[in-house]
Amino acid sequence: MSCTAVIQSLYKEALEHGINISDFWEMTIPEVTDTINALENQKTHDFKEQISVAFAEAEATSSRIAFIFTDPKKRNKKNIVMPWDLYPELFEEEKTEEQQINDEMALQKHKADMAAFAARWNKRNQKQQQNDSEASEQDKQEAE
Repeated sequence: MSCTAVIQSLYKEALEHGINISDFWEMTIPEVTDTINALENQKTHDFKEQISVAFAEAEATSSRIAFIFTDPKKRNKKNIVMPWDLYPELFEEEKTEEQQINDEMALQKHKADMAAFAARWNKRNQKQQQNDSEASEQDKQEAE
């Protein structure tokens, strides 16, 4: 292949890849091929990123739909895909905030459960004391 044919071929390929005409004429042949290869790699990277985003959207959507159609007694929020599940470094701060909120909610639920338990315990204990005092009054009356 002649030098002119190589340049014409590269010129056409450079234009297809969006290389500016004046930039093309200022580059050497290796620079043109490196730029074309870099642009090809960038296109591949961008395409993979688009696929990754589409996959993440589909995964997140399907996990939420599955959550909705799951029996409420068997639902587990941990099965819902969150952004930090797919991109942990990017959403590290948000994951920490969500964890803090979940921990606070769990603590509030635990406090409410303990208060309800204490109320039941106290009510049962009062009934027992009342029954014991009634029984001891009956014993006193029978003894008299």
